[in-house]
Amino acid sequence: MNIIILGAGHVGTSLINYLTCQEKNDITVIDNNVNRLNELNQHLDIKTIEGNGCYPDILEQANANNTDLLLAVTNSDEINMLACEFAHTLFRIPKKIARIKYINYLNRPEIFNNLIHIDVFIKPEKLVKNHLKNLIEFPSTVRVADFKINEMQIFSVRAKTRIDLAEQLHEFHSQTKKRLVAVFHNKKAIPVNDETVIQEDDEILLMAERQQIKPILKSFGYTDKFANKHIVIAGGGNIGFHLAKSIKLKHNVKIIEKDNDRCKYLSQNLDNVVVFYGDTTDKNLLTASTVHSADIYIALTDNDSTNITSSLLAKKLGAKKVITLINNIDIANLPFTTEIDCIVTPQMIMINYLLYYIERKEAINICYTTHDMHIAEVSGTSYKTLHKKNERYKDIKILAVIRDDQIIFVDNEFAIDPKDRIFILCKNIIKKDQVSSL
Repeated sequence: MNIIILGAGHVGTSLINYLTCQEKNDITVIDNNVNRLNELNQHLDIKTIEGNGCYPDILEQANANNTDLLLAVTNSDEINMLACEFAHTLFRIPKKIARIKYINYLNRPEIFNNLIHIDVFIKPEKLVKNHLKNLIEFPSTVRVADFKINEMQIFSVRAKTRIDLAEQLHEFHSQTKKRLVAVFHNKKAIPVNDETVIQEDDEILLMAERQQIKPILKSFGYTDKFANKHIVIAGGGNIGFHLAKSIKLKHNVKIIEKDNDRCKYLSQNLDNVVVFYGDTTDKNLLTASTVHSADIYIALTDNDSTNITSSLLAKKLGAKKVITLINNIDIANLPFTTEIDCIVTPQMIMINYLLYYIERKEAINICYTTHDMHIAEVSGTSYKTLHKKNERYKDIKILAVIRDDQIIFVDNEFAIDPKDRIFILCKNIIKKDQVSSL
């Protein structure tokens, strides 16, 4: 696939790193910052062009006439929109995906119906807000994600105690509408079978309908408080504001914000929300905001170091669960962050969202990624069982099949109909064309 990516910031770089790992992707990156481009060129096999991505001559230089996908993810909505329109009218690029942050643009659909042609919108703040709402609704989870399959959800929890799967695995899978997908020990997947022993603090990845999540959490020993939670949000930016606005009727919400003018705005526009003015790393202020009795503390400032520091302080003061926004994925993987209950990386949220649109093909659709594993959708091509298809596919695990719009949880012995859609678990190291050949 020939891909042009506009913008080499956090979002663009994350997409570039992911897409370059996939075979048969030829990527051209356009950005005004030559230092960013030079850094990318040092470790990635890509073409880079310094310039403004909405200029037709720059797009032409990037071989837009022979491009399958344009990803416009600069920090400028206007550049992203104009680039998509030129991509459509001048170069006939089939698929155009744009990052749009300004909500008022999105509230005027006539702009995109008649003037600007964009196939998929990335709304980063809304994606992060919805992700956080899921974590608030199910506080025992490490992650919760919509899976675009018949109301199914992917979610994970930490094991509270040692679990021997010999007796529990069959009973768990015999019940409909839920599946134990994978177990991660120190962020590495381990086999799931009758001999598997889950250690305390291992991450257990599951698939189930949304209404099944609460009973499953209870079966793992979690007794969550699902309403009237005491929630403290550190950072009253756009994500913090919209999150507070969406949950304030169900929960007791407080916001800490260091900018005085922003505090006034928050106070004027958020009824039933208490706003504190000050530094989120100030221990005295955290104490005054009753962090010690908080059910959930969420650090959402635009500074990773501030978020980490305030989260560690909140945890030490007694907050039951701490959720921390970290933009730098490398920082998110550092060992000290294990003291934080849940790390949210906007780039990974957006990548998982975009996978559904970027990878959409007849053969394969990678629709969720976590740690070193993919969950992918594969077209049914044979009645034969996948594990007998070829020895090299032995690490591919069938999770479920969609047949006649119904989801069926199956295993590798299940006979596949050509009309089925199969959902599999596979390692990142398995090449995409290898999976597609199924």
